[in-house]
Amino acid sequence: KCISHGGGARCSVAGCSKLVRKGGKCFSHGGSTKCSIVDCRKIAKEGGKCISHSGGSHCVVIGCFKSAKNKGGKCVSHGGDAHCSVAGCLNLVRKGGECFSHGGGIICSVAECSNSVWKVG
Repeated sequence: KCISHGGGARCSVAGCSKLVRKGGKCFSHGGSTKCSIVDCRKIAKEGGKCISHSGGSHCVVIGCFKSAKNKGGKCVSHGGDAHCSVAGCLNLVRKGGECFSHGGGIICSVAECSNSVWKVG
């Protein structure tokens, strides 16, 4: 099912229906490590800091400070993620080597819903 129809694991804290991040909890209940910079609520990457505060890897294109998405060191805007296998399509790849528009990914199991499922669960 898609998130709208109850798909995805939910936070283990009573009364919370947010999606799980890490350790069975949502971000608000401690399910991710927060950036070590004072007053920053973003998720920490490498070195205990978020991407905005120099945590994680950055795009290798000069002047770009976005997060790198693959071993090539580029962000999505600069071609750092896999694209659909259909000729001429620049959409990002989903399960099966194609984008959602060309049949990649998983569709919600609820009748008449065409939403994409990001994670099975």
